[in-house]
Amino acid sequence: MEAKGLVATRISNAQILYVSTDLAPVFLDSLANPYLKKLIERAKWAVSTFGELGPNSFFKVFNVAFDRWSTEFQISDVSLGRSYR
Repeated sequence: MEAKGLVATRISNAQILYVSTDLAPVFLDSLANPYLKKLIERAKWAVSTFGELGPNSFFKVFNVAFDRWSTEFQISDVSLGRSYR
């Protein structure tokens, strides 16, 4: 993506960040696949929801949800008599 000019690398607070360039929306708009259109919608939602909160906000929310999902799957496996250990 960087080689094609769709993203640029930025170094910030000992982090490597990738930001879209002006070419990225043009490229994304050219995609017609319905799955990719839904992916773009979800990416826009993620940016609008978490963008102003800082780079770690998404990971904090995701980790909480993932921990909850992991527990739910483990409970489901136990109730079905499955064991993966």
